[in-house]
Amino acid sequence: MINLPLGRFIFLDKNMLSLEQIRQEITALDQALLTLLAKRKAIAIDVARSKQATTKPVRDIEREQALLIRLIKQGAELGLEATYITQIYHTILEDSVRSQQVYLQQQVNANNNSRLTLSYVADSEALHAANNFYQQRKTPISLAPAAHFQACFEQVEQGTADAAILPIESSSAGSINQVYDLLQHTQLAITGEIVCQQNHCIYSNHNVGLDQVEKIYTTPEAYSQADQCLLPYQDKIHYLSATSKGITELTKAREPVALLASDLHPGVEDLSLIKAKVNNQADSLSRYIIVAKQSIQVASQVPAKTTLVVSTGQQAGALLTVLSVFNQHQLPMTKLESRPVKGQPWQEVFYIDLAANLDDLAMQQAFAEIQPLTHHFKILGCYPSHEVAATQLPSQAYVDLSLQQSKEQDASAAQHPLSEITQHQHCVLVSLQGNDIEQLKQDCQQLKQAGSHGIVFSLEGHHDVTNMAQLLAELKHTCQQLHMPLGVAITAPVQIDAANKFAQFATLPWSDNMDTISACCNKLSIATAVKVAPDTAAASWLAQCQKLNTSGNQRLFAYINETAKVNDLNCVSELTAQGLFKLPLLDQDAITHATRCGKLGAHLELSLRRDNQGQLEVSALTNILAAIY
Repeated sequence: MINLPLGRFIFLDKNMLSLEQIRQEITALDQALLTLLAKRKAIAIDVARSKQATTKPVRDIEREQALLIRLIKQGAELGLEATYITQIYHTILEDSVRSQQVYLQQQVNANNNSRLTLSYVADSEALHAANNFYQQRKTPISLAPAAHFQACFEQVEQGTADAAILPIESSSAGSINQVYDLLQHTQLAITGEIVCQQNHCIYSNHNVGLDQVEKIYTTPEAYSQADQCLLPYQDKIHYLSATSKGITELTKAREPVALLASDLHPGVEDLSLIKAKVNNQADSLSRYIIVAKQSIQVASQVPAKTTLVVSTGQQAGALLTVLSVFNQHQLPMTKLESRPVKGQPWQEVFYIDLAANLDDLAMQQAFAEIQPLTHHFKILGCYPSHEVAATQLPSQAYVDLSLQQSKEQDASAAQHPLSEITQHQHCVLVSLQGNDIEQLKQDCQQLKQAGSHGIVFSLEGHHDVTNMAQLLAELKHTCQQLHMPLGVAITAPVQIDAANKFAQFATLPWSDNMDTISACCNKLSIATAVKVAPDTAAASWLAQCQKLNTSGNQRLFAYINETAKVNDLNCVSELTAQGLFKLPLLDQDAITHATRCGKLGAHLELSLRRDNQGQLEVSALTNILAAIY
């Protein structure tokens, strides 16, 4: 039993302490917390030893959920919010999982802790990724910078480096084709991966606004990931071949100049940050791979990925035949990338990532079936998967932790876009509006505590692209911390780009001009609810649905307003049965309609009143959740 060294701080009369004394107490508390975290981390290794002996998987999701529920209950007794507890323990649990995985990997692979020489492309963010990767494994590294990707491969192949770290894809720029082409011909094996979040920012040699700088330096790659922010400054853009050259230009210049660069790039920490997070996409992730001469073994308890490269004939259905084998053996495919074969016009090779261990029986059986179907088949490596998904609690745990988890989703409901996004058979969303981001953040926290499955933010009155992007970026960040999806109610076409960038779903108002609605649906890359006019004849709805289906957006569903009648709902149900619409989202705030919503398998959006203090009255939300569940 560990004795918490915190009790002596609890009963101090803070009114009798000076600011310096209070700070000393905080410092002592922080030290005590660090000591406890270190002890917990050490115990996680003991857990890994036990799992090694019993071959149990590293993660036990049910146990993690039970732990979070217990901690939330205990935290509530101490006046700590549920979201505060979950944010802290998501980080602790992730670190525990990674520590256990590293330990298990070290047991099945020799020389994991010996110093190695690592090759990487100089003047790149790869060094940051490498430090994260090897610090977790407590492996000391010596650096061998290289001029380009091919040089990294050559250093490892020739033995001047033990391994190389290379970018393979990013969420904003896509796959790194040069690296894929080099993998096609190398004898090196992929032995690891790491995913890093990075943000493109604008730095300057002076603490000035963007309007005051004379030049903005950038590489073409960086510009392609943040060009929307720089559209008003096209006459100031100056392209460079490397970010390091831009840093040099800023240090030499006397006049105010700026640089667009990743916040992970070496050297930017010495510059003035004048605009943060200017990426076209709110979440910019980069995936790196580690390559070495020797392949590794992945412990059976550790989630693994296997990467292979194949080529097939050009006959119809050749690739589909190969992929169907993976489906038959229930092997999830997480990536499919095609690249041309040099010197062979119109010939392609396919890179495939599978979420499975090479030693699994299903993998061995699948590979035995696939090899006769291919002209070329090569395993590039099997390695631990980087992803550690945060444990999610049932929403009812936030409403009343004494209740059991909500009933499981049925297969038909799981096909609905909102069910996929919220992970709930019947989700209840709450609409918000306004410009005060701090108030909106408080609203989100209050709604999460009350059990809301997500929010729908109205963009009515928001037409300034920059201000709208800043507001939605803050709102999305808050929703991500709360593990609550963000939707937006679009009222003007100018809002569509921001919706695609920051939201997970959108709602569109009804228009008599179907071409306008169809055009908006075509531009929206996220799940989209289209409001339908009440009392519309079924035949008219059928024609409208068929028109919308040509927009290209395959995640459309009906949005029925507050005047909907039973006949309207029955009409939507008929269209749903024909595959023309997903089950509807209802705009209602009465419990009777909530009950009907549950019977239809539909979803619900609410508008809540505010009390005299400006706080949302969440009792209606609580009552409706009780009616549905």
